Amino acid sequence: MFVYPRDYPRRLAINPNIGEFWMLIDAHWVSRLFREDALSPTAAAAPPSAGFNAAFRRAAPTRGVPLPAEMSKFKEDLQAISDYRAIHPVVWYIFREIYTTDGTPDICRWKLEVYAEEVAAMRRTRILGPSQTKAIHQLRRFAARIKRTALEEREAKERQASEERERIEEAQRKMTSYRHYQAWRSSKRLLVADEEHGASAADL
Repeated sequence: MFVYPRDYPRRLAINPNIGEFWMLIDAHWVSRLFREDALSPTAAAAPPSAGFNAAFRRAAPTRGVPLPAEMSKFKEDLQAISDYRAIHPVVWYIFREIYTTDGTPDICRWKLEVYAEEVAAMRRTRILGPSQTKAIHQLRRFAARIKRTALEEREAKERQASEERERIEEAQRKMTSYRHYQAWRSSKRLLVADEEHGASAADL
């Protein structure tokens, strides 16, 4: 299970004057993600949807249907790290692109506090643009690396299978040659025996 260091909150110190902020995400979803090793290209199981916000609110939304205002408030006494965690916008976009979202609005904060002031939508859009572009670029590189690795593995398996076939064919050729040699020796012995038998009969 993934465990954050004790000084994790201190490391989240940011400077809002230069446009730094955090995306808050469900801590239980993140724990499940790392527990199942869902970041691995060969992972058999992964969270079907990034439950970023549903766990924070009083009700989970239906996809495409916004929550009523009275149901979209955050639960009381939510705790940082245990209930929610802060991630960089680029990481958040990568998660969103891979696993989709639960349909609730994004949670952007200047600090690790879900009840703190929200980042203004206009400023958030201006700052998130480069993050989204960078995330998409990294995802494409990641996908290309996976494809290249898969291709190399397939080619290695094909080479191994080809070498195995060649070894089998070579063994079969040797066996066939040996059988031909044995048949030739048997026929030669029979021929010599016939000649000796004929010579003996002539002497008689």
